[in-house]
Amino acid sequence: MRDYGPQEPWGASQAQGSGGLSTPLTIGSDPVSRPDDSIADNPAELRRYLAETKEFVNRVVREGYETTFGLSAEALKSDPKLLDYFLRHDNPRLRACAITFVAQYYGDVGRHFGRFTQECLKLSRSDPDQEIRKAAICALSTFYTASHDKNLLTCLARFVLDPEEEEPCRKIAYMGFTNAVAVEEIHSPGGFEALIVRFREILSRDISDYERGFVRSVLARRGIEIPE
Repeated sequence: MRDYGPQEPWGASQAQGSGGLSTPLTIGSDPVSRPDDSIADNPAELRRYLAETKEFVNRVVREGYETTFGLSAEALKSDPKLLDYFLRHDNPRLRACAITFVAQYYGDVGRHFGRFTQECLKLSRSDPDQEIRKAAICALSTFYTASHDKNLLTCLARFVLDPEEEEPCRKIAYMGFTNAVAVEEIHSPGGFEALIVRFREILSRDISDYERGFVRSVLARRGIEIPE
């Protein structure tokens, strides 16, 4: 395993641009060429383009993990203990990438689903770095989509409804919550407006009574109640 050496404080790494989450990964190679509008009238060409784009994205993501961890995605998948190591690492960049990895590769219910769900729950509540907490909250949305575990949905809702929670985390939780229930709620009263029309607005303002009301209405339809 790569020797990551002593880790600088998160603020110092970010300021120097050498390890903070704001530093982009050095990944990827030739981009997929952008098609012209005529592709919409050519189903075969559209399928080919979508397949090519998917492969490109997957390759870039794999290269990103290898650049960050010094290990291939296959190596990480074959030994979950490595992921446990990175999820608890002192370097927040590595913790964030590990969260993204488990959400991508363990987002479906399987052998290690429970252990990584619990780890992300812990990080979402107690990690000292806000960016890590936000990444973990996003992962919880992915895990709910796979399992439909009401406890996970309730956890996302609590982030949204808690007035003491940091606002950026509340926004991420609301977007994760709405994304997780989108298919089920799109045809409910007010569902389209909540999920589509106002979804982007939340990025430029604080969580309001509207969002809190929508979250509580979704929970109520599932027999879940969170005290005021």
